Amino acid sequence: MKLLITCGHLVRHIRDHIKELKNSGLEWQALNPKNQQFNSQEILEILPGNNFIIAGDDEINQEVIKVASNKGLQAIVKWGIGVDNIDLKAAREFNIPVFNTPNVFGYDVAEQAMSYVLSLSRSTHIIDYEVRNGNWHKVEGSSLYGKKLGLVGFGSIGQEIAKRGKAFGMDVIYCDPNFKKEAFLDNPFLKVEFEEICEISDFIVLACSLNKNNIHLINKDSISMMFKKPYIINVSRGPLINENDLIQALKENKLRGVGLDVFEKEPLPIDSDLIKIRNCILGSHNSSNTVEAVKRVNNMTIKMVIDMISNNVYEIFEERRIV
Repeated sequence: MKLLITCGHLVRHIRDHIKELKNSGLEWQALNPKNQQFNSQEILEILPGNNFIIAGDDEINQEVIKVASNKGLQAIVKWGIGVDNIDLKAAREFNIPVFNTPNVFGYDVAEQAMSYVLSLSRSTHIIDYEVRNGNWHKVEGSSLYGKKLGLVGFGSIGQEIAKRGKAFGMDVIYCDPNFKKEAFLDNPFLKVEFEEICEISDFIVLACSLNKNNIHLINKDSISMMFKKPYIINVSRGPLINENDLIQALKENKLRGVGLDVFEKEPLPIDSDLIKIRNCILGSHNSSNTVEAVKRVNNMTIKMVIDMISNNVYEIFEERRIV
């Protein structure tokens, strides 16, 4: 059995797993992409002939799955939660199971989301810049206490953000069509529609998965409903926001500011207008990147593949199966 590892986080720490990989009897290779991920052409050159892949954000489209399935591919294990980089329809068509690692980044991404909320509310990034340039800059910040925090998505990450927002005295609301409130009897937070999130929130945090129905969820129409000129934070996926509409809204002072860990195109192009906007904090798709989270997911993905081979039964990971 052959395993291909293309997730940079795991590749960088592969020495921690050499012993267990050797004991498993697997033939394996770990390849680090030059950028954040391999594109479809690159992955097409290296995946066929492998039985398993632990993938990062690599572009695994229909052609890749078709060719690889005909050359022995048995399963795709996605390092992390989001699977929008994988053609799930093609995976079903060619009977290739796709697994992810759910509920692993809640604490880590929630902390980063709240760091954006705090920095934006107190203009920390602007003050830092000014002081470094010799200006003793004074900015009136905004207290979080009593402010409305609107969450789009209420999975493990959204729930952890909600807890932290509540700890700061914020009034937390959320929308999530897939979340059933009765499943969590101790859930004190109010579920509303997306339109209400837009209308009454002081801070809007995107913490939902990306799918074909919510691409450009934040656009000129939804922004036009944001009467309170909120701050927007995105720690999910870049295409949830129409960046052209967002940039225009920022230029017209329709939003107070944004914190973006993710973008429509990554890495963010150096000529993007977002770089020139003062009330915008930019990340590098790094919210889940903590020592603890990386170790958790590395251990989980390696164990999943070894257990699949040992037991030859994929149903043991049914709760992590996407397709």
